This record gives sequence, C-alpha cells and structure tokens, in this order.
Amino acid sequence: MMDNLSNERQDFWASLGVVGLVFVIGLGLSGYVFQQALESKRDHLSEMLTHRAESHTVIIQSAIDESVAIIESVGGFYGGSSFVDRSEFRRFVSNLLAQHRTIQALEWIPRVSRDQRSAFEERARRDGLSGFRFTERQSQGKMITAMDREEYFPVFYLEPLAGNKAALGFDLASNPTRLDALAHARDLDTIYASRRITLVQEHGSQFGLLIFRPVYAQGKPASTIEDRRKHLQGFALGVFRIGDLIRGAIRDLAAAGVHFTIREDGAAKEREPLYRHAPRSFGTPVNGDLQSPSENASIHQVEIKVPGGSWTATFWPSPEMIALHSPQDAWLTFFIGILLTLVVSTFLYHRFQTLGESRKLVSKLRNSETRLARERGVLATVDRTLSSFIGRRDFAASFDRVLVDLLKLTESRYGFVAEYCADEDGAPYLQTLAISNIAWDTESRRFYEENASSGYKFYDFDALYAAAVVTGEAVITDDPAHHPHAKGTPEGHPKLESYLGVPLKRGTRIIGTVGVANREGGYDEELVDYLTPFWNALAEIIDAKQTESARQESVQMTEQLAHYDVLTGLPNRAHFQERLDWAVKQVKRYDQPFALLLLDLDHFKDVNDTVGHTVGDELLVAVAERLKSAIRESDVVSRLGGDEFAILQMGLLDTGAAAIHAHRICNMLATPFDINGHKVHTGVSIGIAVYGPDHENADDLLTQADTALYRVKAEGRGGFRFHDPEMEATERKRVEIIEDLHHAIAGNHFLLNFQPQVNALVNRLSGVEALVRWKHPDRGIVGPNVFIPIAEESGQLLAIDNWVLNEACTQMSVWQAQGVMRDTTIAVNLSPLQFKSSDFEESVISALEKSRLDPKCLELEVTERTLAERPDEVAKIMRRLNERGVKFSIDDFGTGYSSLQYLKTLPVYKIKIAQEFVWEMLKNSQDASIVKAIIGLSRDLGHDVLAEGVETEEQLSHLLSGGCHLIQGYYFSKPLPPDELEKWLDQTKYRLPGETQGTRAS
Repeated sequence: MMDNLSNERQDFWASLGVVGLVFVIGLGLSGYVFQQALESKRDHLSEMLTHRAESHTVIIQSAIDESVAIIESVGGFYGGSSFVDRSEFRRFVSNLLAQHRTIQALEWIPRVSRDQRSAFEERARRDGLSGFRFTERQSQGKMITAMDREEYFPVFYLEPLAGNKAALGFDLASNPTRLDALAHARDLDTIYASRRITLVQEHGSQFGLLIFRPVYAQGKPASTIEDRRKHLQGFALGVFRIGDLIRGAIRDLAAAGVHFTIREDGAAKEREPLYRHAPRSFGTPVNGDLQSPSENASIHQVEIKVPGGSWTATFWPSPEMIALHSPQDAWLTFFIGILLTLVVSTFLYHRFQTLGESRKLVSKLRNSETRLARERGVLATVDRTLSSFIGRRDFAASFDRVLVDLLKLTESRYGFVAEYCADEDGAPYLQTLAISNIAWDTESRRFYEENASSGYKFYDFDALYAAAVVTGEAVITDDPAHHPHAKGTPEGHPKLESYLGVPLKRGTRIIGTVGVANREGGYDEELVDYLTPFWNALAEIIDAKQTESARQESVQMTEQLAHYDVLTGLPNRAHFQERLDWAVKQVKRYDQPFALLLLDLDHFKDVNDTVGHTVGDELLVAVAERLKSAIRESDVVSRLGGDEFAILQMGLLDTGAAAIHAHRICNMLATPFDINGHKVHTGVSIGIAVYGPDHENADDLLTQADTALYRVKAEGRGGFRFHDPEMEATERKRVEIIEDLHHAIAGNHFLLNFQPQVNALVNRLSGVEALVRWKHPDRGIVGPNVFIPIAEESGQLLAIDNWVLNEACTQMSVWQAQGVMRDTTIAVNLSPLQFKSSDFEESVISALEKSRLDPKCLELEVTERTLAERPDEVAKIMRRLNERGVKFSIDDFGTGYSSLQYLKTLPVYKIKIAQEFVWEMLKNSQDASIVKAIIGLSRDLGHDVLAEGVETEEQLSHLLSGGCHLIQGYYFSKPLPPDELEKWLDQTKYRLPGETQGTRAS
C-alpha cells in the first residue's frame, strides 16, 4: 500500500514536473515572441520617423537653396550692369515673384554716405518717389527720419510695391540685426542670411528671413576686406516668409504622420521656434525637451543649412503614427502564449486529452508570427525603396528597382508605375516611370524604343491602365479585357488573366498610379490593404520627384535670367564680359585679333516718347533679331542695357573687315521697322576698338569703344568710327570737365553776366538776358558753349539751371530795389531737362517768392527742341506760370523743330531771331528772306520780335527798316557783370522805361 502511495506520489510529482516544465517553457517562449514583436514595432517607428524627417529636411533645404539662388540671380543681374533703372529692376524680378509666392519682397539696397544723403533723397523724389526720405524705426514701432550716420543702406528698389511701400527709404543700418548681416555679407563677400525678424508688413506673428548678396563696383578689386568695404555698391536683398516657405516646400508631406519644430541654432530655448507643425499640448517639444505620452517615443534632429548659419529641425511621431505602431499586437501575442501555456499544461495534466486543440493554438501562434514577418518584409521593402531615392538624381534606375520589388510583393508577371501629369495645354496624361517590357509586335517595339529614355506618355483615359486614376479607387478584375471602365487590350498583347490598379495619392490629390497583372489566383482587397505602406511610399517618392523637377526648372530659369537679357534673349552684360575675357585668351593663344563694336540706337528716346515704351521694347527685340542675323556663328552679340548693344567680331583679318561689318549693320538698321502697325525709323552709331596680340590687357577696350561711340554721336550720329589716341585725349578732357563741374556745383563757382536788350527805335533799355559763366580755378572764365553740353550729358545741368534761375531773380530784385531798373524784364534760358523735372514749376515759383520779384519781370526763354519733345506737358506748365504773370519767349526761332502751332496755342509773347540768320542776312538772300518772314509773322500774330547777334551798323539799319526794333548784340554791349552793366547804363544814352532824355530814376 505504501508502494502504491509512493508511486502515486511519484506519478503526481512527475506529472506536476512535466506540467511545470511545459509552463516555464511556454512562458519563456511567449515572453521572447512578445519582446521581438515589441522591438519590431519600436524599430519600425524609429525607421519611419527617420525617413519622414530626412524627406522633410531635403525638401526644406532645397527650398532654402532655391531662395539663395534667387538672390544670387538678382545680385548677378545688378552687378552685371553699369546702371539699372527702376523699370529694368521691376521687369527682371517680376518673373521671380510670379514663380515664387513665398517671397515677401525683392529689394535693391544701395550704399549711401553721409555726404551723399541729401542729393540721393532729392534724386529719388525727382524720380517719382514723392516724400522719399531715409527712415528708421523707434523702439515703440514708429517710423521716424533716420539719424545722422557715416553711411546708410536704404531700401531704394522694391518689388512688389503693394503692401511693402512703407519700407521704401528704411535704413537697414539703423537695426543691429540687419547691420550685422550686412557687415558679414560685405566682409566675407558671400551671401548671408540675417537672424529671424518679425515682418513689418505681415499681420500676425510670422517670421521672416532676410538674405543679402553684396554687389561691388564693376572693374574694382574686391580681394581683401579693405577693397570690399571701399568698393561696395550695395546689396541685393530678398525677404522671405519663413512659414510660407516651409509650408510651400513640404505641402502634403506635412500630413505624413510627424510633428516638428525648426529653431535657429544658438537661440534661447524659451523663444518661439521659427516654425511649428504640431499642437502645443500632446507630443510637443517645450524648451528643447519632449513632452510625450510615452518615455519610449522617438525623436530625430536634423541640421538645415542657411547662409551664414544653420537651423535645427526636431521631429517626433504624431499620436496617430504612435497609435499605428502601438504594441497591441505584441501584447496579444504574449497573452495568447500565456493562454496556450495554461491550456497545454492543463491538457498535459489531464493526460493530453485536448492535444488536438493545443495544436490548433500552436498553429495560430505560428500564423501570427508569419503575418508579423510578412509585415516586417513589406516595411523593409518600403525602407529600401525610400532609401534608394535619398540623394539620388537617377530616378529612372531607382523606379526600375521599385518595379522589381512591386512584382515580387504582389507575385505578378507584369506591371508599371506612372505619374499623373498635364501638358502645356492642360491636357492630362500618364507618363510611365517604370514598365515591364511586353512589346508584342514591330510597331509597339519601335514605340517603346523611341520613348524609353523619357518614359511613355498615354492620353487614353478609357484604357484599363487609367481606370484607378478615373475612379480614384483600387481596380480589381479577373477579366481585364472586358472591364467596364477600360477598352480591350490591343491585338497581339499578352493575355491579361487578372489585373490590379491602385491610385497613388497625396491627401486627396492623385499624383500617379500602379498597375500589376497576371498573379496566380488573382488579386483581392486584403493584398491592397496589406501593401498600403508601399503605396504611400511610392506616392511620397513621386511627389518628391515632381518637387525636384520643379526646383531644377526654377534653377535653370534663374541661370537663364542671370546670364541673358529678359527682353531680347541676348547675352547680358555679365555674360558678355565672360565672352570678352574668353576672346582675350583666344588672342593670346592663337594670335588672332578681334574687334569690339559698341552700338547705340539713334533717337531711341524719341520712339518711347512718341509711340510708347511698348513699341520701344518691341523695337529692341526686332533690332536684336537683325543683329543676330548679321553675325557669324563664331561672333557674339549682346544687349548691355537700354538701347546699347555690343558685338565681338572674332578672327579679325584686318580693320577693313570690321569697317565692312559696321557699314552693313548701319544699312541693315536704317531700314524702317514695322512695329504693331507703326513705321519706326531708327539708325545706329557704332564705336569700334580692335584688340590684338600686342595689347597687355582688355580692361580699357570697352572704354576705347565707348570713346569712339561718343565721337560718332557728337559728330551727328548715324555712322561708325574707330578709336584713336587723339580721340582718347579729347575724351579724357571731357571727363576732367565732368569732374571739375562736380566741384564747381558744390562750391558755387559760377557767375552771371547780363547782356542788354535795347528798343533801338526809342533808344530805351527793354530788358537784360542772364548768361552763366564758370569761374574755373585753372582756366579762368569758361563760356557756356564749353561746359553746358557736357553738363547736360552728365546729368549736372539741372543743378546749374536752378542756380541761374534763383541768382537771376535775386539780382533783378536788387536792381529794382536800388532803382537801377524799372519795368524791364530779365530773360533766363530754360533747358529741356527743367521741364522734365517734376518740381520745375515749384522751383520757378520758389525763386520768385524768395527774391520777391514781380513775376511780370521774369521772361523764360524756351527752345523749339523743348516744345517738340513734350508739347502737351510743356504747354500746361507754360499756361499755369503765365497766369501768374511770367512771360515766355521762343529762343533761336527757325533753327529747331519750328512749328506755327507753337505760336498759335502757347502763351508766347516774344520771338527771338537766331543770330545765325542775322549774321548772314546781308550776304545770303535766303537768310534775309527768313528774317523778313519771321518779323512779318510775329507782327501779324501780335508778338514782339527780337534779333540776336547784331554787331554792325548795317545789320541794325536793315532790321529797323524791316520792322524789328528790339535788338541784342555786341553792337550795343557784350554780356557784362552786374557792376559793369550799371556803369554801362550810366555812360550810355539808352534810357530806362519812364525816363526822359538826360534823367535817371533814383
């Protein structure tokens, strides 16, 4: 009995031992499977986060690089031209602004010294910027006039103006952040970005990024910091909205299951990040630390390069992504293992009565592990697919690899991957990125071979391959040839036994499709769901490809804009300089000289003024086409700016070849142009300089050609001329005069002489004409015929004209107060530039008010050239001033664009006969007839007539007999300084108005 009890106990403990052993083994196995599944979920979550973060970062980095390229092109455009006016700047940047909506503004920031400030502000106001001044912002945000500084960097050119106009004149040197970025960009000769700013023009709190590109004076050295500071011309500036830039870059990628913030490196942790894509509660980094519902949540940081610094992007999974990778399956596997262990132990304890049921549970466990392994296989394929595209540019090879993986995953024989596109006319089509080679006959094989390099385009959306795009849903069929949404397959095509088409989407937008065929057993929805990560990965890749393609097109366009003229398509000044340097190297290598032809269209401004700038632009395009047709393939033609062109004539045999070429171009451009129904006549002036092996360098070549061009224009235009040393000496003298004029204007080195105008019929003084002279420190008194033409050409005449007007009014007022002159007029010559000035009318009124001179005592002399250039505008100004009492006369009548219409419609009270006619009227019958006609015409119209240049008794007698009584000339007196004119009045018999013979009014 004891033996039986012992055996029972042994059997009990043996059974219990077996059950315990099975339980321990089952528990360990369940824990192991659970741990593997949990690590798989975590690893996949980390891998997906890493790839999403790198995809975002690559695209954001590309957007920043593209922004830098935009500023490089604007700086290159400005640096490649000697002068860029506001309209050229607007035309150049308009295309960039239209293509890049993230740009707040593109600006030109010139460098202005303290001494240049007043003149710069005044010039800006004359150019149409009413009220322009240098400004800065107080700490309270109010805009005030900029304080006194050594130098300023004001916003001068700004596009778009709408919404940004308040920034015009803002001095960037007034802000430490902007000044620091300017200094870095200048001293390092590099593109540099500022620290973040809050955009003044924006509502809300969106941050902005300023990117600067320094521009130095052409032809000046910039190899050292001292050179760069000395020769800095200004900065090209781009203002970018950081939020819009990042949102525009990532677009639908932002919905890819990640949250992220972007911070400036070195910024305080408590500061608001530059950009945040995350809610402020769940899973959001605060002060650099991650607040997350799980200590195991992943975080990934990536560096983003910006000019002069970097940003740090911090990525973490969204709650939705964490939920998709939750350990629920792992826990389910663990609990199943525990349950299985208990069941097995119980069944063993009951002598394996439920052995069959335990085997089923083991089978389920194995199926669960198999399913988990399949999922990991799909995710590994997705990982490999995404990795194959990172940093690559050969998309075709990568997509071929994707198609191989797709066919393996779906166990299919045929397949394709295609993106959804639209052509220039907006017609949709599918273009294959990868496709199985299933050419079935000669014609289809030829079609495939011709389109293999670029992908096949299919426009037929009734075909089976487009069914998923049309419906927006997965298409599954076991009878592809008779599917209701598709046509039958072409004759001879391999028979399709089954087909699966899946649309590839980014959000709700369809960007492509996948098609696979001939899987044994067909396709089902489970397969479609099972491969969802793969479809999403393909959609991301195609979207990234399209973004990269758009970026490359933008870079190519930016490169085009930086090197070619926007209007004509010809190489611009910067590109021409490169070709000129290349030509010099060719001369040194092959001993073949070349000629530089500098062309300037004759009277191009008249075209703009008469028929408009639109016709003027079309004319420039037409001229460019004719010039391209006139050169050889080895030559270069370029538009340097405005109406100035240049040609490099390579392989020059002798100077005669350059002369023949220039003559042919003159004849070609002399033929009228038909521009939008307008018959436009123009000509061309050409300056030629030849570069040969004996030249040391080409630095002076453009200057020599420009000197020759200037001589052609000075001699009457419409021809060509070669540079020679005598011409260069004359040009140097002209440049010296221009420089001396700058000092003369600043130092007020001018004086007025006054020539009497006499009524010879009654021997009475009727008025005086103010004539300017230049007190040159070395040359003495210089007459206006020497410096006035040069002052007009160099843009300095307006300042001289204003000084003459004010000085003449002041002197006449002094004479009247002294009783020297009463009821006489002082005549002042006007230049065409004064009527073009926006404040001319105000300057006349100001001169009268300051001098307290009665307006009826001021006579303004207008040339026929002035009347012809802007007749309508000039007429309005003349009428308004005449209503105040100011008188007008036409000077040198008959020598310019004479028109009787002026005498009929304008408030003219006097006509002055040009001295050329007076000098020759006693020798030349035609001149005598002209003088007689002018006198008669003036008398009939009720105008006074005055003859200039009278020097002899015979000339005076002839004029008096013809009815002209007002005389001016050396016969009576040369132009005299004020004190000598007063002595002349005291010593002569010519009475002032109101005097009797032998008396003088006091």
